[in-house]
Amino acid sequence: MIIEKYPITTIRIEGKDRAKWLQGMVTNDVKQTAEKRSVECFVVDVKGKVLAHGWVFEARESLYFVSFGDNQAEKLLSHWDRYIIREDVSLSDVSSYWKWQLLTSSDILTTLDAGSEPNLSSPPPGTLLILNDSSETSDLRIAITNNIVGIDYWLIGNQAPYGTALDNADNATTQLVTSNESTGNFQALRIKHHLPLVGIDFDDKNLPQELDRDSRAISFKKGCYLGQETIARLDALGQVQKKLVRLRIQQSSGSMAIPLAGEKLFMEDKESGWISSVANETPDTWIALGYVRRNAFAIGSKLASNGLEATVVSQF
Repeated sequence: MIIEKYPITTIRIEGKDRAKWLQGMVTNDVKQTAEKRSVECFVVDVKGKVLAHGWVFEARESLYFVSFGDNQAEKLLSHWDRYIIREDVSLSDVSSYWKWQLLTSSDILTTLDAGSEPNLSSPPPGTLLILNDSSETSDLRIAITNNIVGIDYWLIGNQAPYGTALDNADNATTQLVTSNESTGNFQALRIKHHLPLVGIDFDDKNLPQELDRDSRAISFKKGCYLGQETIARLDALGQVQKKLVRLRIQQSSGSMAIPLAGEKLFMEDKESGWISSVANETPDTWIALGYVRRNAFAIGSKLASNGLEATVVSQF
């Protein structure tokens, strides 16, 4: 069994105006949460630059925004609070009450009480399942599938009753539990499925379309929201100057080089991007996320980096 821990931020949005207000704060259609769905989205500033990436879901008459990444709550709460004018909305950092896990369907079933087995077979991406919600004072357990790291995995959230925060050792972390070492590496899984992490693969200098998750995280039909003008203009123009792509990297003949995050990528001896995240695929090949310029957007584009050969491969 492999256990890896990655920080997660969870913010609770309460009040009768929560859905209408949050609809104006994120890039995707929050109304889908009323249909027992979770919604992948970006949080952007007024200029359309990315502040966070995550998922919104509804439970117990509250909306929640959950995002891979540590220490995001203070920044997001400060950003959002300035846009609450007269709406009945309140925000709180509840990261310390939630424990998040990535589990397979079989792993989930082994943890449930007899007679409470949900239907986990072939659910549409974004399906939200309430696994345990017997009372307001009990633990809340939910399952989100967004094809976050492939349809074989569910993002599971366990919320302790408010007033009884989780043990500090487990606060604000996700644990990937698996018995298969070859697929149990979260870094490799997230790179394979093009899941960028804040502070590693993007920051507030990036535009959402540069992360290339438009079909999952952006609605171009939902109406006005903060930063929409920039995002809509980019969609109309149909181009960004750089984009996050998935790469397969291997050593050149005779090279012993190892790819590292931050290393530059070159196409025909001209600088064309850089590596942001990397993980082993086999002993002498790697998969990576990296930014490339427009001349290297096409699948199959060849680049080089410090004695290594990199190829742009399909996104998922």
